[in-house]
Amino acid sequence: MLWDALTGLLSDEPDAHQQALETIVSLGEEAVPVLEDLAVDDTAHPRHRAGAVFALGRIRSDSSEAVLQTLWERGLAELGGALTMQVASALAEYSNFQPLNGVLDSGDEILAAKAAIQLGLHRVGDSLAAISDSYERDDYARMRPFFAIALGLLGDGRGESVLREGLTVLELRNHCAVALNELGYGSEVLFELRFALSDGDPLVRLRALEALIELEPSDIVDLVDEATEDPDARIQEEAEAALRRLQRHQRR
Repeated sequence: MLWDALTGLLSDEPDAHQQALETIVSLGEEAVPVLEDLAVDDTAHPRHRAGAVFALGRIRSDSSEAVLQTLWERGLAELGGALTMQVASALAEYSNFQPLNGVLDSGDEILAAKAAIQLGLHRVGDSLAAISDSYERDDYARMRPFFAIALGLLGDGRGESVLREGLTVLELRNHCAVALNELGYGSEVLFELRFALSDGDPLVRLRALEALIELEPSDIVDLVDEATEDPDARIQEEAEAALRRLQRHQRR
């Protein structure tokens, strides 16, 4: 099954690629040795390496943090931007946020924007000042919506107008919705938060689920029940706990 899923990573169809990733993650510890070897193999296909790194971050095996850290230490010049970002994101799953902060400070506006959003989704408050500086940089102006999302996720509302405009942009909608919720506007973006439950990033889905559980729209039981089938273990656990609370409340 693992090798079939790895072949799926080469698909140009986004849904097939995402399904392959989720299949690999679902294999858990049994896949870790092969994934660790792939992650550090310079001759492996780039999609295989990136997928392996992503899965290692999601599986969070005790042995993988050291492998990922060793890979990170090879540096941006050797790894390239895409793999560097993937490694930094995977290490963040171990609550090691130094790599993401390093990418934020890399001077590459695209990588910095991606790192800022991940730091925001992980709620790394210590990164707020650096993200704020990036938001204000004139040479990063075209990435400002992404830094506005990161600021919003950390409770800084200076980019609120940018976030509201972003709700109309498909590629930004989900992130802007969860950021606006963090700023206290969740009831205004219930429609968008529902869409965010299907986002490709499990952290976006988790933040959307947390928001909806807090807001308790009329269809919350159905939303939470569906989330219990999410491929991400954190989302499953959050949904299952919420479903138990809601069911107890209904029985009273």
